[in-house]
Amino acid sequence: MCGRFALKTPDLTVAAQFGATLLESFEPRFNIPPGGPIAVVRVEKGKRILKRDHWGLLPFWAKDRSFAAKTFNARSETVAEKPSFKKAFLARRCLIPVDGYFEWQKPGPSAPETRAPDDQGSGKVPFYFTLQTGEAFALAGLWETWKDPATGKTVESCTILTTSANDLVAPVHDRMPVILDLEAQARWLDPANQDPTDLQSLLKPFDPQRMAVRKVGFKVNSPQNSGADILE
Repeated sequence: MCGRFALKTPDLTVAAQFGATLLESFEPRFNIPPGGPIAVVRVEKGKRILKRDHWGLLPFWAKDRSFAAKTFNARSETVAEKPSFKKAFLARRCLIPVDGYFEWQKPGPSAPETRAPDDQGSGKVPFYFTLQTGEAFALAGLWETWKDPATGKTVESCTILTTSANDLVAPVHDRMPVILDLEAQARWLDPANQDPTDLQSLLKPFDPQRMAVRKVGFKVNSPQNSGADILE
């Protein structure tokens, strides 16, 4: 799964890297949880834009915002069939720019010795996954438009796709977000591409040789901790 990530690269740099026009500015963030606005790259009227969508997808038929609590991730293996995601899979795809994402290793026989006073008693060890180059990269996402029946307000929301873990991630967790390289990004964002077979072929584990991982402190366990020291 992917339930926490960092995006510290400045917004204008992210826009330039992904060839997008910046529509909404955003500040660097080091510990981003679901349930709030995140940066997304989408294609509108033939051009890439960089804006912010709510992290937690709301299909048009959702009764209220609470639905988004269970749709911040979508499994690649079933995304083409699940009612929450299947229409967006064919028509509303996006990129989620990140500098790295966090995952927690479940406690084993030696887990108690890895605990710290601020680990909230979980015993899980947090790790931070990045590219070897250290640059921002793109996760595969979907987006939707939803109208809040209580307020009439339109909400644009998104989800991050996941796949099975590669050899680097597997010792920590059995799932990982779908990371797209440059060629895959273009195919994923192309509105004319509605071939389920081609789209599904992009949703695979990323090359572990191009990734890096390191252990980080237990401060990341709480979304309320959001300073740069999260990455130490």
